[in-house]
Amino acid sequence: MGWNEKVCASFYELCGGRQNVTDLTVCFTRLRIKLADANLIDKDAMTALPFVRGLITVGQEYHLVIGMQAAVIFNDLQNAGKVLA
Repeated sequence: MGWNEKVCASFYELCGGRQNVTDLTVCFTRLRIKLADANLIDKDAMTALPFVRGLITVGQEYHLVIGMQAAVIFNDLQNAGKVLA
């Protein structure tokens, strides 16, 4: 069980729009997010998404801590990104 299309759309909105996400990768329990404009991310709302345990800033990258569902959610976001682009 991952994120439905509505939650995926919310994720992209909270990142400042799909076009603001320049890179999205998965690393075991985290999603790594790179943004064109980091000022557009809504950090507080991002941590309220289902399965999200935290948000960490690492240099110019954001790590969304999810847990074992990270790969499933990554696939959901990739599929939604194709639709929302």
